[in-house]
Amino acid sequence: MAGKIDLENSSSIPKEQLEKWNLEGNVTWIGHQDDIVPLIRNTHIVVLPSYREGLPKVLIEACAIGRPIITTDVPGCREIVQSETNGILIKKVVWWTSFVL
Repeated sequence: MAGKIDLENSSSIPKEQLEKWNLEGNVTWIGHQDDIVPLIRNTHIVVLPSYREGLPKVLIEACAIGRPIITTDVPGCREIVQSETNGILIKKVVWWTSFVL
């Protein structure tokens, strides 16, 4: 998992939770990456859960490299994914708030 902590978004996953998952081995969180292309090239799929987006650059880059996408059915993301062709759109849910730190 890559990306910086969004301190201005109260619904983002807290840094402490990401660090806990990382220590438990549930995810490998590598933080912010200046160049995401090498990371995408070494993956089989790109997942972007989101509550709303502009036009997510990471999904455009995934398409350019030919990686399938799983993302949330929200404005910005749904404009990039042709469901069942280059990816899958999933329903937006608030899921992480039930986790205990």
